[in-house]
Amino acid sequence: MAIQNHLFLSKTRQSIGNLTFSSWKNIGVVKKKIEKNGSNTPKQQKQRSAFMLVTRIVQPLNPILKNSFRPYTSRMTGYNACLGYNLKNALTEGPDGFEIDFSKVLIGRGGKLLSPVNATFVQELDNNIEIRWVNNSNDIGTANPNDKAIVVLYNETQGVAHLSHGDVERKDVSTFLSPPASWNSSDKIHVYLTFVSDDNSATSIYLSTYNVI
Repeated sequence: MAIQNHLFLSKTRQSIGNLTFSSWKNIGVVKKKIEKNGSNTPKQQKQRSAFMLVTRIVQPLNPILKNSFRPYTSRMTGYNACLGYNLKNALTEGPDGFEIDFSKVLIGRGGKLLSPVNATFVQELDNNIEIRWVNNSNDIGTANPNDKAIVVLYNETQGVAHLSHGDVERKDVSTFLSPPASWNSSDKIHVYLTFVSDDNSATSIYLSTYNVI
């Protein structure tokens, strides 16, 4: 035990046998070295398929995840928190394998911060999208008029996302976002909205799908 405590407190990574000891955010971490083998069982194939599906969604969201998963980032990165949640909750398994239920995907997961209410979007003829919500900062709960609104357009077809940059606040009750010029009418696009503050985040909501006109 004394050896392990010493290794945990060390800032360098050290190994004993097939165990590696390290420290991350002052938390002791021990990992077992994985021995490579040539096995490729059906169960392993399913696990890899599920991981790849969710990773394809989460990777484009990485610029916002430190903030949008803020309550869960003390012991892991926002990326890993988002990946873990959606692996557990947004996958469905059908006869042809795993599929993503995009209505269950979270791009923000909150603590006590109030989520958007009565949120909708309107698609205009030039493909500019107006996202609207109610300023519920006066409701019972944790919310501030200055909470930043983050909108995500996720292009399922291309596997890319277009993100707003938090320059609009809860009190503004609407924002505009246009899809990139490279997106086209055959793309299936999902719309999400969440709020973040300096020390918290709200659970995101899924609005709907839309197609570029």
